[in-house]
Amino acid sequence: MYRPRYRVETKHLNPQEQKLLQQIFDRSDFFNLPDRFSLTGYPDTFEYRMTVNQDGKEHTVIFHDDDGHPESLDELMDWLRDRSP
Repeated sequence: MYRPRYRVETKHLNPQEQKLLQQIFDRSDFFNLPDRFSLTGYPDTFEYRMTVNQDGKEHTVIFHDDDGHPESLDELMDWLRDRSP
């Protein structure tokens, strides 16, 4: 099964993109999210695993479509997908 991976190095972003990403990231409150959101009960939902390394801290969050995670997490995932090679 193909699982795309997205990676963004913020140092390679222009200042405007860095600012936008930081705003989206701040809205998500990423480092305070739980490690995993509960499964939805739907067998065909996508599972997402997002890891962020920032200022020596690392956090991974696993979430699924329709599992009740914050919309801001979707916004962050969409931003990453749209800008990854």
